[in-house]
Amino acid sequence: QSEAMEVDNEVGITDSIKAKMTERSTVLSKARKKREISSTLATEEVVSKFEEKSTHPAHLANAILTLDLHPSKPNLALTGGADNKVVLFDRESGQAKLKLEGHTKKISRVLFHPSKDFLFSASADKTVRIWEGESGKCVHTLKDHSAEVTGVTVHATGDYLVTASADKTWAFYDIASGVCKKVVSDAAVTAGYSAASFHPDGLILGTGTSEKMCRVWDVKTQQNVVSFGAHAGAVSSLSFSENGYYLSTTGPDGFKVWDLRKVAKQGQNAVPVKEFN
Repeated sequence: QSEAMEVDNEVGITDSIKAKMTERSTVLSKARKKREISSTLATEEVVSKFEEKSTHPAHLANAILTLDLHPSKPNLALTGGADNKVVLFDRESGQAKLKLEGHTKKISRVLFHPSKDFLFSASADKTVRIWEGESGKCVHTLKDHSAEVTGVTVHATGDYLVTASADKTWAFYDIASGVCKKVVSDAAVTAGYSAASFHPDGLILGTGTSEKMCRVWDVKTQQNVVSFGAHAGAVSSLSFSENGYYLSTTGPDGFKVWDLRKVAKQGQNAVPVKEFN
């Protein structure tokens, strides 16, 4: 069962939403600054020696295009395929728990809600679907983009979702109601979005574009605060570190790590602190 969520039908990123995000950010930022790197974190050497243990055909005769792992149940994986389907897979049993159908084109992103029983899927059919994790019921279909949806990310409060699209916009939603609060466009954005991720404290949003750019936004004002060329081509994914100081991005030329404190000063001339080609 999903936890009860307050339904907010008012349009716009309202003062009450901003207050809720600020309150959550204040709590999280205080704790994260004290967070130390886990003593059990796998080293580069250990990761380089990982071997395949099993193979499971989750999507028959079609490529798996996107995958997410459950934040607290390590046996559960969510996959999206070129067959237009979303699969909730249980590694322990080796079987699919749910096969979710409804999208009419390939799946571009899938995501578990970090704390509630919701699943999210984005597709080239221009929609995002919100599913109940237990029943597999589609509770909302979000239809505010005019091109493939390439990014989905949940805010730290757990109440809001941002989607990003090849139509050069990102949109902010109330998850409980499925209401679109705001569609954000910017004349400076000349290519569609290819990825999106909230900062762990929730007040900034990172987006990647199909023309190599990484753009960081102030969510409360919807203003682009810094932009820089990250890769030689499309930014395929981006992720913030848990302590909020670093951003990792991937593209056709490899994997890069950026120090946000330096990026804020360097601006469009930002230089990564580490690269993996």
